[in-house]
Formats: sequence, C-alpha cells, structure tokens
Amino acid sequence: MEFHGVEIPTSGLIFLAFLFLLYKYFTRTWGTWSSQGIPEVKPWLVVGSRPTIYKDHLHLVDLEHRRRYGRTWGEYEGRRPVLFTTDAELVKLVTVKEFSFFSDRRDLDLKQEIFQDSLDQLQGEKWKAVRSLLGPGFTGGRMKTTAPMFLECAKTLTEILKRDGADGKKGLKLSR
Repeated sequence: MEFHGVEIPTSGLIFLAFLFLLYKYFTRTWGTWSSQGIPEVKPWLVVGSRPTIYKDHLHLVDLEHRRRYGRTWGEYEGRRPVLFTTDAELVKLVTVKEFSFFSDRRDLDLKQEIFQDSLDQLQGEKWKAVRSLLGPGFTGGRMKTTAPMFLECAKTLTEILKRDGADGKKGLKLSR
C-alpha cells in the first residue's frame, strides 16, 4: 500500500492498527471522573495514575492529591477508575446509608492467608455472613465503651509516627 508516495507493507499497517487498538483499549475509561465533574489525576499509559506506586510513600501522595484536588478525586489503576475521598459524609453515605449499592469492594489479591478472610476483603454472600456475626459487637453502646482504648492507641501510634518520621527518612511504604 502506498501512502503519500511511501510504500507501507501490509504487515506494518496491521501492526499500526494493533497498536492503535491497544492504545484505545487502555485509554477507553480515561476521563470517567472529569466527565462527571470530579478532578482526576492524569493517568500514564498502561499503569494508570500511580506509576511509582512501589517507590512512593503512599500517604504522602494521598496528602498531596488531597491538597491539589480537594476532598474527592479520581485516579486510575491501569484502566480501572478508582474514587478517593476524605469527605466523612460521603464515606458515611456509601458505607451506611447506600450500602446495598456498594457491598463489594475491589479485590486487592492479598497473598497472605490471614488477610484474605478479613471483612474488608470478603465479597458477596461470604461477606454478609461474616458481617451478620460481627455486627452485634459494634453497637453504639459497645463502641462508646471501647472509644477511650482506641483513642489511647491512636495517640500512641501518632507519637511513634511523629518520632520515626521526624528525620524525613522513615515512613509508611507499600512493599511487595
């Protein structure tokens, strides 16, 4: 085939078409958040919005995104849209009031067996069964009696993180 006086082999056209289709496949969902009026972190081809996920301190990246985009923003894991929020009212709406629409969360594919059966990793009927067993332990009265213990643990954790992070070299990091 000839294009502007240049002979292009058929195999080259097929290869270019393949690359174009691959690009369209990976970028098809990009723009999901901006089309809904939600600020989004610009994604990179194939890897999504966090190309350096295994090198960065994720909590610092999240703090920077909150500062830059506000309380709610969108990102992409590869081509999958993911919504991040620090808005307590939105979290309450999703996890309590409108829970039936958001019962399954993303599967993090945790390799350690101990994490696979945690409530935040379970899906569908297995999640419902475990939640019905655990639910009565989290009534308002029981939570009020355990709140002081949680506050004390949170203070201790905060002190440890402040001490260990004072030099700027230590921090929480995702490792695999």
